[in-house]
Amino acid sequence: MKYYGMDPTLVEIYNIRNIESIKLWDLVSHDESNKRIVIPAFMVIYDGGKQLNLCAKDKYFDIFVKKITEVYRDEKNNILEDALTDPFCLSRHIEIDDFTKSVLESGDLTVANEIYGFYKDKERYEGSLFYQVDEVKSLVKIIQYHIKRLFANTDRNVNFNDEFSGYRNNYVMSGQIDGIDQYFPFTFQKVDSNHYEIWVNGLVNQNLPVRVDVIFKKDELDVVVEIEPYELKEESRYVITNGVVKSIHDATRRGITIGYKNNDLEKMETNPLDNIANLDEEVNLDWFILPWGAVYGCASKIEDVSGYEKVIEIHNMYLDVFDGGFVRKEYYSKNYKRNRTVSLNAQDVVLEEIKKNILGISIDKEGKIFVVETSFDEGDVSNDFYNGAYGGKFFYHGCYTENGVSGIDRKRLVTLNKEKNVLNNSDLVNKYRILKLVKGE
Repeated sequence: MKYYGMDPTLVEIYNIRNIESIKLWDLVSHDESNKRIVIPAFMVIYDGGKQLNLCAKDKYFDIFVKKITEVYRDEKNNILEDALTDPFCLSRHIEIDDFTKSVLESGDLTVANEIYGFYKDKERYEGSLFYQVDEVKSLVKIIQYHIKRLFANTDRNVNFNDEFSGYRNNYVMSGQIDGIDQYFPFTFQKVDSNHYEIWVNGLVNQNLPVRVDVIFKKDELDVVVEIEPYELKEESRYVITNGVVKSIHDATRRGITIGYKNNDLEKMETNPLDNIANLDEEVNLDWFILPWGAVYGCASKIEDVSGYEKVIEIHNMYLDVFDGGFVRKEYYSKNYKRNRTVSLNAQDVVLEEIKKNILGISIDKEGKIFVVETSFDEGDVSNDFYNGAYGGKFFYHGCYTENGVSGIDRKRLVTLNKEKNVLNNSDLVNKYRILKLVKGE
């Protein structure tokens, strides 16, 4: 048996503790044309004199920065005492200059704790206990709306019914083409927790599928619908920019634009799904309504570090209600960004990144008993705390309400765990067991 160890640099990064000093500095180099390039770099001295120095071009720089940020937050108010390095027991704090400190401490450092806080000390599951069909339900409205948009550029009139059925990658919708009832088989693939691929047959013919990609990004939602043999495609983007959400649609035929729209979405005075937005934390976002009835919330904050350097916080949330449940996708990040100048290249360094997904499903026909699943993405640039405690983990709650999704709130949520004999998929859909647990009987 072969054992594959971790990259030595990663081992060093993950073992950073007892930080003595941190320095953000600029590494100067030259490109092929001898143009001066300035690259941000961090140097940290820790744990009795160990030293690690990485720049933005190094492989694990993002992980390095996030680890430094995490440990700095934990230790910045601690007094470091070490018999070897401080024999007279003189108290010391982390040595850090004002500039580096302003980068690491920019923004509201409590946001991440609020996003995680509700799940602290709750039991974690290593995988989802939901069925795939539960996640498909949350996407059907998006899929149908954007397919109809694409076919609006043709002479074919497409409509869908609300219902669909199926199991494990293979499903079927129903509807009408030019007023004639049709069935539309489709396959479903989850690329990752924020990217889905769907192939729908029967819209052109049974052997020519329409491809739909749904991608949730840090500051936008992208939906691409394409009939490849016809070279017909529409790309729809819902982009958060300057405090508004832009709806951008670009339809092309053989690479030539045949339709283009760019407008701002309507801002809402109140969020009708406020109870779901605040289900496990208090959020303060501006809300916009999407064309299929979902809502998109966003907030951003920019803090100047210097004339050409900023720390940017982004917080957004996608919410939708569908027949028998609701979905919520949340993204939070904090980035150090340096604009391009005559002598400096533009740089973007991730300081914090959190992706949270919540899916609520009714397990009874009356829509009164709900099971809620929360998961956190691991991410390529996650820190130890994020990966170890939350990344890739799943949390479950049950709720009973007489008023459907509108009656769900934080006070009604009851934690579900293995101690309460919630071990697998079948336990979650056992409405009598869940009802007993949420009512405390």
